Amino acid sequence: MVPVVPVAWALAWPGKPRAAARPAGAAYGAGVRVFDAAIAGLGGCPFAPGATGNVATEDVVWMFQRMGVHTGIDLEKLLPVALSAAALPGGMPGGRVREALSAAKPAAAAQ
Repeated sequence: MVPVVPVAWALAWPGKPRAAARPAGAAYGAGVRVFDAAIAGLGGCPFAPGATGNVATEDVVWMFQRMGVHTGIDLEKLLPVALSAAALPGGMPGGRVREALSAAKPAAAAQ
C-alpha cells in the first residue's frame, strides 16, 4: 500500500488586467491557502516572454477581505507602500485597487 502524503498547494500566476485576482478566489475555494503576489504588481515572468507583470498584492488582499477571508495584512498600511513601489523608475505597475482606493480617499475627505 502506498502512503497518502498530504499536499499543500501554492498558487502563482501572472497579472492580467481586470481579472488578476480572480484565480486566487477560485483557488481559495478549491483549498489553496498560499498565494504569491507582488507589491504593485511589479515584476514579470521569466517563463512567459512579454508578460506584463504579476498580480498585485493589494488586489488580492482587497478581494480576500471582500470575501471575508482573514489575511493578516492591513490594507490601509499596504496601500502607501504599494503607491511608493508603483512610482519606482522603470517599473511597470499593475493592479487596480491601489489607484481606486487612493482616488477614493481625497473624495471621501472632501465630503
